Amino acid sequence: MTTPIPPTLLALPHGLTVSGVTMWAVRLANALAARGGRVALVSHTEATSHARLDIPLHPAVESVRLEGVAPMDHANGDLTPYLPAYVEAIDRLAAGAGPVIVSPNLVGDCYGLVAAIAASRPDLVRVVGWAHNDTEYDCCVLEHYEPLLAAFVGVSEHIARNLARRLPTRTGAVHRVPYGVEVGETAPMRDPLDGRPLRLLYTGRIDHFQKRIGVLPEISRALDQRGVAHEMLLVGDGPATDEIDARLASLPHCRREPGVGPAGVRERLAWADCFVLASRFEGLSISMLEALAAGCCPVVAQVESGASEAIDDGANGLLVPTGEDDDAALGELFAQRIAELAATPERLAAMQRAAWERAQERYSIDAHAERVIDLFREVAAQPGRAWPADRPCGFTSSANALSDATVPTDAGVRLRRAIEQIARERGPGARVAMWGAGRHTIALAAELARPAAEVVCILDDDAKAHGGRLWGLPIVGARSLAEFGVTDVVISSWMHQSAMWNKRAPVEAVGATVRRLYPDAQHAAGLRLRPAAHAATSPA
Repeated sequence: MTTPIPPTLLALPHGLTVSGVTMWAVRLANALAARGGRVALVSHTEATSHARLDIPLHPAVESVRLEGVAPMDHANGDLTPYLPAYVEAIDRLAAGAGPVIVSPNLVGDCYGLVAAIAASRPDLVRVVGWAHNDTEYDCCVLEHYEPLLAAFVGVSEHIARNLARRLPTRTGAVHRVPYGVEVGETAPMRDPLDGRPLRLLYTGRIDHFQKRIGVLPEISRALDQRGVAHEMLLVGDGPATDEIDARLASLPHCRREPGVGPAGVRERLAWADCFVLASRFEGLSISMLEALAAGCCPVVAQVESGASEAIDDGANGLLVPTGEDDDAALGELFAQRIAELAATPERLAAMQRAAWERAQERYSIDAHAERVIDLFREVAAQPGRAWPADRPCGFTSSANALSDATVPTDAGVRLRRAIEQIARERGPGARVAMWGAGRHTIALAAELARPAAEVVCILDDDAKAHGGRLWGLPIVGARSLAEFGVTDVVISSWMHQSAMWNKRAPVEAVGATVRRLYPDAQHAAGLRLRPAAHAATSPA
């Protein structure tokens, strides 16, 4: 007799937004329900800047919407408003069916909600932690909640290896489970080039930090300079939308459309010859897998991610070495590889066929669902894991920002020393900008109130934040640093320091020196935070 699929709750703390993780969760929920599983999909309130995904759910999937409460990113360690919906959904799923497999995702405090339940009812849940992205934040969340987690999942081999290295006592609980997408039984038919322009497509978030969206207009510009006939379509929304639209206005062959649902994505993939992705980091891009499944040749930045597992360079897609993190330079590298495809239609057609074959072999939703079911059955058979009673459940803190799990305990000391060094080197002419208007900078308010050198502004990558103020300081973009006479920029982030450092070129272009607070080695070795530094009071 086949063991039943354990009841499952999948959480979407960012809501039903247009994103790869949302698509993964909905597809998995539908696949489990189609196989007779009891499934609930919990979706939080979406931030106003995020487009909502319109996608059908299987009739057997229970949809739990958290209406009337703030987006999860605004929880600040206070889990109370969200907890009742989780408790009620888990109780319904568990009735007569045994422990519930719970998959919190993306946000540390979402794991904290399940920790609050497991603190008193460990028999009720078995928690699986997913690392969806190759980021310090994802790894730090899973490390923090290690006592709670029955299994850890990396969506790529690189991420799974990294998790195993960072969790040496739990290596047997680390699994690699690639995503799955819908793949047709036969290879898609595509229009041959036959002298028409090459069609290029990007689908995803219009964002500089991860997606490096500024590279795409530069690809079109470089192709124009090479005389390569092409059309480029960007499909999506995000914080850089206004800026990108302004840049596209001067490019005759490149345009943007708002985000669309799965059917719209499939329609545009059928139109395109190549899918273009220039991200700084990825886990295993759902958009890239959808391109493979559609027989649309992926042209992807070669970063440590699942891309190199899915793409054999020159066979079923192209991997573009990133080199310097400069939009124009990287756009030229992409254009060079794309121009080669435009000049060899037969090679392009062969790569498109091979792309579909790779998706069918490795990345079907059916294969993904079977791997997940096997894992969930294994996890359900394990004993429950209680969250330690002496540890707060929340990941972030509502009481003291320096007790936030994302801010190292010596952050203030490091900032003080960095600004003192700038003052010694520059003298009275030193003018400092803090890079980042987020939690790390907020936590350092005391140090910013008495700096050794003048702090004149806050640099932030989100254009929508520009014009605002933090601690009385104006929030600006890189191009405005010269107006403030900035001599030095201090990266104010632990989680994202490496990514910010890699995109420092626009800051250096205005003559400012970029400074890091944390040594490079800390990201490899794992900088220790305060052992019980997560001071939110448990709502359990």
